[in-house]
Amino acid sequence: MARKTSESKTVKIVKNIPSSETGSQTICKTRTGEQYIISHCTEKHRFTLWRVVEDGYEKMATAETPLVFDEMIDTNGNWLP
Repeated sequence: MARKTSESKTVKIVKNIPSSETGSQTICKTRTGEQYIISHCTEKHRFTLWRVVEDGYEKMATAETPLVFDEMIDTNGNWLP
């Protein structure tokens, strides 16, 4: 049997940020003009990083603290998984 590779992941774009993200939302903009939104789910005590794309939002990562996202995006707007 063949193994699945990480390249086979499909990108899921949502038109709206889910209503479960009830906390505040912070808009972040990089030097290159890319926009990201950090949303907060107060019920589950987690933060989600969304990248703003043409058709909606792409979920990038979730974490217990938004400070983790600083390490994932460099100052030039490049995604560092």
